[in-house]
Amino acid sequence: KIYMFFKLLVKSRNGKKLVVDFGYLACDYHTYMILGVQLALQLNSESASAVIVGLGGGGLCTFLHKCFPKLSLTAIDIDSEMLNIAQKYFDFTCDDKLKVFIQDGLRFIREAKEKGIC
Repeated sequence: KIYMFFKLLVKSRNGKKLVVDFGYLACDYHTYMILGVQLALQLNSESASAVIVGLGGGGLCTFLHKCFPKLSLTAIDIDSEMLNIAQKYFDFTCDDKLKVFIQDGLRFIREAKEKGIC
């Protein structure tokens, strides 16, 4: 079922190529997570931030990043290999609005709370 994440594009020089469909949400519960992001952005129209614990293939982060350009995202994953897989196979990229930290998600949340970040 992994092909559900891809769509077929035709390129004139390279022929056909599978590329990631960033408009596709892989899980039904992502819809509810996105509603929370929309609410946060409505409450603060200038900017909002969100933390995603568990990067996976980066699909949810990339979807949010592309659909909500004012949103600052931080993704946390305990396994650096997940970031490597997301970048290599799912065209995941970081920038100033989308950051990834490799560490335990619960520890990150505890430390952010102690620092008054969230």
